[in-house]
Amino acid sequence: MANGAHNKAILEPLLRAMQDFEAPQVQSLLQELMAHDAVAHMCLPFNDVTGPTALYETCYQPLLRAMPDLERRDFIMMSSPVSYTHLTLPTSDLV
Repeated sequence: MANGAHNKAILEPLLRAMQDFEAPQVQSLLQELMAHDAVAHMCLPFNDVTGPTALYETCYQPLLRAMPDLERRDFIMMSSPVSYTHLTLPTSDLV
């Protein structure tokens, strides 16, 4: 399986859980997929967060509290090799 297809397959369960935002499943999959020392560079007002727990509690939990029917809809999924790895980037709306 090509790197791009492999990466997309790894992300698929998380993206599917975010479609209707099943919070416990999203939290569990973030723990499974994201290194605990990984830094996510988020937009303002979130800034940088480290690890899956901080990502969920800082970014997704407040959105879910404000919009209890939160949904994620991907509109572009691209994958491309870069100099040091293979980048897979889903682009989506949270509505």
